[in-house]
Amino acid sequence: VAGGTAAPWADSPYYAGPTTTKYAGPVEFSGNGGPETIAGTKVIPTGADGIADDLTDMQSNHDPAPAPPAEYALLTNRPMQMYMYRAQSDKNYPMRNVNLADLAGVLWYLHNEIVGFPDRENSIRHFGITRIIRFKVTVLNPPEFFEAHQTKFGPFVSFGAGKCSVPNCGSIWRKYGGLVGCQTADKKVAAYGSKWQTQPLGAAGCTECNAPLWFSLPGPCPSHEYGAKSASCIWETPGGDCGAGNDVTGAKDCTYYAKWYGEVSLDEMLNFTLADGTRTDFEGFSKAGGQEYDKLTDHGTLTTFWDGILNKENNNWRMDTVRWWFGHKYPKYPLELGERHVQCDFSGWHAGEFGSDPVPGVDNR
Repeated sequence: VAGGTAAPWADSPYYAGPTTTKYAGPVEFSGNGGPETIAGTKVIPTGADGIADDLTDMQSNHDPAPAPPAEYALLTNRPMQMYMYRAQSDKNYPMRNVNLADLAGVLWYLHNEIVGFPDRENSIRHFGITRIIRFKVTVLNPPEFFEAHQTKFGPFVSFGAGKCSVPNCGSIWRKYGGLVGCQTADKKVAAYGSKWQTQPLGAAGCTECNAPLWFSLPGPCPSHEYGAKSASCIWETPGGDCGAGNDVTGAKDCTYYAKWYGEVSLDEMLNFTLADGTRTDFEGFSKAGGQEYDKLTDHGTLTTFWDGILNKENNNWRMDTVRWWFGHKYPKYPLELGERHVQCDFSGWHAGEFGSDPVPGVDNR
């Protein structure tokens, strides 16, 4: 077992192989549907906009922005490299105009918004979520932003169907390009916390300062939903994805790159067996009368995996379980990258920072 720790499922004969999920429904995107302070979900079929992931296509859809001097990334503001996670259906798509999270953040989201609201008619989880995907993400925001704020991250913006849902977010793209943002999630809603400090000491009155983190990765034409992204919009606001094979330079159109680094299905975490000892998936679990989590009782039926949303010990165990699964399935990948050095440090815009443009996040209607 990676790291020499005891496997949470070590006493189960069913942990060795992945569970095959049967659902292949619509893709989900973070946006409308959840609390204002965290990503919700809006179900919409994806269009073909911005799907290309190779070097040629990433460079040909816009006029490339000039790269900062090499010393910016070498000396002034070193790039961050970390694992980010996303709760997703079986549908695959690039990580552009989406929200991701750290491990505590993705479990916060699953516990608060997904596992307690199954689609009983179709025997699927809320929004067809089937798995946690892990990404190796490199982030370097532009020098214009770093010089103005001396912070690694900008503000978090939520995306719904590929569209930024924050008022006046276009002001961000015009001034700073594809700015990668962050925010913390409320531990009073679901008591998940990182193993490391994730906020500057005293930020928002924190004591442990290890709140779950959510991140925003702006992609092509973030002002419009999928299916409505014109070529001119993509040309003018290409987002920050550097594309496969490129270094992350901190140019306004090259602030991050996310690479798939493994996934764990929620069925693997559930690890449910029928009365005859047969391992089954979520559909079989549901038909047997199971429910992963009920917010009213704070318990599940036929499983205890999600019991205790405000129980720190239980939540830490759930995070350790997910870490174990990734270590078990992908032993050649490290269990952590630079997460212990990542803090959500953005503290707000400066007065007059956007000139005549409206301030992002402020509804001026």
